[in-house]
Amino acid sequence: MRRSRLNYTIRLIPTYLLAMIFVSVGKPMREEGLMLIASVLISLGVVCTIYVVYISIGRLKDMNANPWWAVLSIIPLISLIFFIALMFLKGTEGENQYGKDPLTKKLNSTSKESE
Repeated sequence: MRRSRLNYTIRLIPTYLLAMIFVSVGKPMREEGLMLIASVLISLGVVCTIYVVYISIGRLKDMNANPWWAVLSIIPLISLIFFIALMFLKGTEGENQYGKDPLTKKLNSTSKESE
């Protein structure tokens, strides 16, 4: 599934922030002996990270790029640059090997509803 820049950004920012919060709160709890709560929070952070990789794959498909580039989203400092690039680089116009243009799909469904 291809993702537009807006769709990607709306999903990325809250998920990325949640992942950072879960992990940063979970690590100190582990040191204080609250292992169960820490494990749950860190696990939620990992789930958020997996979702970020998933939405990054959709954005890469919109750009007609190899989805394996999404691996960059799990490397700490590189991921920030990668996310910013995916938010601002324009996707492929029209259809590509991964499907129809998400912007064209929206325009077609809106025009059909108005008829």
